[in-house]
Amino acid sequence: MTVLYFINAVLLLFVIWGGITNLDKKVKLDKRYVCMILIVLVYFFAVGIAGFAGLKYVSALCCPAYFVSGAVLFGLSFAVKGKGSKAALYMYKVLAAVFLLEVFVFNFNAYKLSPGHYEPVGLRLSDAVICNYDRGTLGSDEASIEFTSVNREVGTIRIEAHSAENKKMNFYIDYADATNREYRTGIASAVIVNDCEKSFTVPINASGEVSRLKLRFRAEGNDVIMVDDIKLNTPIAFCFSPVRMLAIIMLMLFKYIFCDSERFKRSFSRDESLCIRSARVTIAVFMLLAVVVVMLQRGSDASIARDFRSESGNQMTQELVDAFEAGRVSLLAEVNPELEALDNPYDSSQRSGLSYPWDHLYYNGKYYSYYGIAPVVLLFLPYHMLTGYYFPSVWAVFLFSIAGLYFLYGTYMLYMKEFFKDTKISLIIMGLIMTLTVSSVYLCLAYANFYEIAQSAGFMFCTGGFYFIARSGMIGKGRLRLRYAALSGVMLSLAVLSRPTNAVYCLCAMLFVYAGFLKLHGNAPSGGKTPYVKYLLASLLPYVVIGSVQMIYNYVRFGSPLSFGIEYSLTINDFINAQYHTHFVGIGFFNYLLALPSFRPNFPFMAFDVQIFNPNGYYFVATGTAAGMLWIAMPVISYLYSARAYAISHNSKKRLYALIIAAVCIAAPAAVIASVWESGYGLRYRVDFAWQLLMGALTVAFIMYNSLKSEETKNLLTKLFFISLAVGTGIVFAQTYLYVSPEFDGSLYKYICLFERSFEFWK
Repeated sequence: MTVLYFINAVLLLFVIWGGITNLDKKVKLDKRYVCMILIVLVYFFAVGIAGFAGLKYVSALCCPAYFVSGAVLFGLSFAVKGKGSKAALYMYKVLAAVFLLEVFVFNFNAYKLSPGHYEPVGLRLSDAVICNYDRGTLGSDEASIEFTSVNREVGTIRIEAHSAENKKMNFYIDYADATNREYRTGIASAVIVNDCEKSFTVPINASGEVSRLKLRFRAEGNDVIMVDDIKLNTPIAFCFSPVRMLAIIMLMLFKYIFCDSERFKRSFSRDESLCIRSARVTIAVFMLLAVVVVMLQRGSDASIARDFRSESGNQMTQELVDAFEAGRVSLLAEVNPELEALDNPYDSSQRSGLSYPWDHLYYNGKYYSYYGIAPVVLLFLPYHMLTGYYFPSVWAVFLFSIAGLYFLYGTYMLYMKEFFKDTKISLIIMGLIMTLTVSSVYLCLAYANFYEIAQSAGFMFCTGGFYFIARSGMIGKGRLRLRYAALSGVMLSLAVLSRPTNAVYCLCAMLFVYAGFLKLHGNAPSGGKTPYVKYLLASLLPYVVIGSVQMIYNYVRFGSPLSFGIEYSLTINDFINAQYHTHFVGIGFFNYLLALPSFRPNFPFMAFDVQIFNPNGYYFVATGTAAGMLWIAMPVISYLYSARAYAISHNSKKRLYALIIAAVCIAAPAAVIASVWESGYGLRYRVDFAWQLLMGALTVAFIMYNSLKSEETKNLLTKLFFISLAVGTGIVFAQTYLYVSPEFDGSLYKYICLFERSFEFWK
């Protein structure tokens, strides 16, 4: 059989090579060569038919797959022959590689039974030794089904089982083979999903005859597992995976577009329409992905109509709404007298066993909310007053996220158009994809609680503020537009009213206001002081007015205009007595900037361990997953060339612009990262600083790239940029997937299992 397998493999390679040769315009295939290829295809077809007719071993050799691969590719070579397109030849080679991977790599378990003497047999439950299992009835203990006289070679085990609650079932397999007559415990395992045929059959890599076999399993909660049938040596079906094939094809297609396409090697200024169209498609895809994440998070049984008729909510969607409608800044919930009686209610150990609302502020006998009021005043309160229902948290986060993504896309493209019109389109679009990816709003979509409302709203208003700054003409060559200057102030001020962390970006915005003032002064406006007064009022008044609202709100609650009250939180730690430790600051910088993912054999093939370096003190980890920006967005390393980029820049205002970039893209993100020492590490905090950090790095990277003279070096750097994009996108996808996947319900799990198994092809 091994010889026949080798012959088939060589013949398929011969057919594919013939297709590649056929695409070469300089080569004309000899008729005899074509006939030989057709004979090979007929051979594959005939042997495939024989396999369907029951000829031993033939179906295991997957001859239909050889025929389909060869026929499709060879036929396609004639369809595209003469087009003269480098892209056609490239994609043909990609398709050939995909088919070869499908036939020889991704379906290797389909060949599992070919080389040995594996006799198909069914195992009867009546012959088994059964423990804690009776026709699907399970107790809380582990159940087992044991066969003590198997005495045959085993290549696969097929377990047909069903769950009453439509959940996945974990089976652990013990067996004794020729190398060990006692059980090797848990040597194999299977994850079986209802109605998912592909999950039923498990490959077994035993040596010699298996003498004994035991299946162990346990039901979760009130679930009931029913084992319908157990078979040995059932062939594992061969199948082309559309998901797997499409993933590889798309990856290689993007590689061609960004690294090899002549049109995408043009500069932004030379083909502006292509760049803008590509950017619009990019943001549309990211918005669509946001919809997908939301639908997965809500589950298959959710109803949009029910969502928007919610009669309850969380701290922001209900409690603050009810308080404001009652004319109060404190929440309506009554404080537990036992909490008031405590010596220190902020000490979580003293609160043990008492009822109190988690992560609320307790001050002077009342509960308050630390989280920003902007989304409450602008969305949740009006919605409740108009409809009587509470706006659903998940859809609020969705709206804030896609609006923020759009503003980020707009900010990025305006920035590129103003300062990097001589940069290649491929780099600009890859930079856009990377910027939208590192924004991490999908982490907020995965768990839409009041934390995520505050962060996604802050993200929307912050990106909106910078978007209107980009349109205001404060920097660049355009004229000053006062309405956009005013809108930028409104948006950034609302960002603070959503999430106080964003106050650092309001401070940075003063540099933009100063830049606009210098531009106005340089243009020597007529009308005396009036233009200056109008500009300063438009630029600064929103900060004064909206900032005053926040300060009054703070004063009314806590007696200080600058106190947001976080120290009064009933949460993970006593923030009143918590002390600063530089070690804790270092933990944040390492995990957000440097932490390296590791490989794991289960989808999505990455593990993200948070490292806290033996803090010898209390440090809270909200989400145990970390990956450094250095790996998510490798261009961050470009900051090492900041001095060189500054030196070669020819912009007349480069000193001011360098100060702005240092403030917005380095100092402010560093301040945000440092500030988490108190509340602890959380992956979702990346939404507060990641895109800003990357924008500065891309600025340095594009300046350095455009200064290069060697096209060979530029092409190499473009390919490295693409590799960085692919790696970073993979990391963010894996992190988001691990965030979302615990929310998958039973009906969805079948499809998720099929999706995962498309890549976990060795299972």
